[in-house]
Amino acid sequence: MSERNYGMPTLGWYEKAISRGERVMAQVDMFGGKEARDNALETVAGNAGEWMPRALKAIQNIRMATLLPITGTWTGEDIRIYVTNTIGPPHHHNAWGALIKAAITQKLIVPTGQYRPMKSKKSHARRTPVYRLKGSLSERPVTGQKYPGQYER
Repeated sequence: MSERNYGMPTLGWYEKAISRGERVMAQVDMFGGKEARDNALETVAGNAGEWMPRALKAIQNIRMATLLPITGTWTGEDIRIYVTNTIGPPHHHNAWGALIKAAITQKLIVPTGQYRPMKSKKSHARRTPVYRLKGSLSERPVTGQKYPGQYER
């Protein structure tokens, strides 16, 4: 409110629009979203107890457990299924986001920039990021040499 009209405050544009019953869009906080997300993920990860380090260890061990990820790519959904079958589900479903963020931060997985539709019915085929496992064959340059562990014919 500004001081005008003989010291009497006048309404600003926002207050005038509200008094007329108009819908006014509030100013969006352009920089608080990522901070709020990171704080929430940190809280969920902290509440996960021993599940989080065990899940990160399971992601590290994916290459030893199956041949698929050696040359392939994984989505968060694929990782969720693998980790659930290996060590069980987390205390809260939001822990999956915290796990993926931690795995990226620790460079266990690397985003490829690609997206793929999810497979589970409850996900409604929404697009999800695709990741490479650190040290996977798809991360290494092709040199014409056979990679360690590759089957001979």
